[in-house]
Amino acid sequence: MTTAELKKSIVREVQAVSDEKMLELILIALENINSPMPVLEEWQQREIEESEKQFERGEFVTKEEADKKILQWLKK
Repeated sequence: MTTAELKKSIVREVQAVSDEKMLELILIALENINSPMPVLEEWQQREIEESEKQFERGEFVTKEEADKKILQWLKK
């Protein structure tokens, strides 16, 4: 797909979005697209690497499982 085709596709997809919060998130992402990536501290990079290893080992919960846990916490 060419750059022009990609841009048209993106515009078409954005025009189809009706959720205001989603549009706000898209706008924030687009406004920050040319911002430099933040430089992570060494400990932050280690934490990310450990999280990736945990994910690869299957040590995570699904969104549904997390939602259930949150509801349980809120009921307390």
